[in-house]
Amino acid sequence: MRRIPVLALLAVAGCATVGSPTPSQPRVTATATTSPTVSASTAPAEASAETAPTAIDLLECDGARSSIGGVGHEMASEGGGGGATPDDALAAFLASSLFVIPSGPYDPIGSTGDRVAYGFRAGSEVKVVVVVSTRFAADIGAAFVIDELRMCDESEFGSEAVFLDGRRVWTHSDTGAILTDIIGPGHCGWESARIMHVGTPDADWRQYVRDPEGVLRVPLRDTYSSDADGLPGDATDSGYRTADGAELWFTDSDRAAYVVLGDAIERWPRTVEIFGCS
Repeated sequence: MRRIPVLALLAVAGCATVGSPTPSQPRVTATATTSPTVSASTAPAEASAETAPTAIDLLECDGARSSIGGVGHEMASEGGGGGATPDDALAAFLASSLFVIPSGPYDPIGSTGDRVAYGFRAGSEVKVVVVVSTRFAADIGAAFVIDELRMCDESEFGSEAVFLDGRRVWTHSDTGAILTDIIGPGHCGWESARIMHVGTPDADWRQYVRDPEGVLRVPLRDTYSSDADGLPGDATDSGYRTADGAELWFTDSDRAAYVVLGDAIERWPRTVEIFGCS
């Protein structure tokens, strides 16, 4: 059985300083069907700069942290427009983020000056840290904007994680690791397609697509089929399952991935090269 973790696609570098945990603060949550809801809160007490951990230090990753995220003007510009308060800025970010992060809940876990760190937990461990501040607010025309994003690998988010953009979660039946497939971006006219990015331990990244209407127009190693005639002889169960029981299979030839649900088998061809929507 092959274990294949998900590939993350966007990375920038940087670091920041935030304060000690303040677990009594309320949560911020965005859902796939409603706007983010934010409870009123008072600002967390300012922590000593001498003892303040970095945003990366606040992560509790089981393995290596993800390269997704970063700090600075780029994060502010991706922050959904900011808000009048730290809670508002975080809610705007969660409602519009292009990053593969859960929609919530997020707890304020620390602060330094006007910088507030929020954390998403899987179980009791912090897997995503989002920092909000005024540092780049003038660039966006808001009081507070996203300052920094740090995260563990997506596989550590847990099978209960919810995403805003139609991501489907696949959970490994033995390890609990997850990967996702996503709806194609609407601004490129790809919403009838689904796209899955996966990677092997040797960082050999692969992309598989479900494109029944042929909207992607990219070179493929095989053809899509909504009703494949059985699994190839070299097919291997990956161990990943969706909530409705779909199984994900790969082959040694790796021309396509196979999604099995009951008696139905779909063939998702692998792309010749990784592509994206600009």
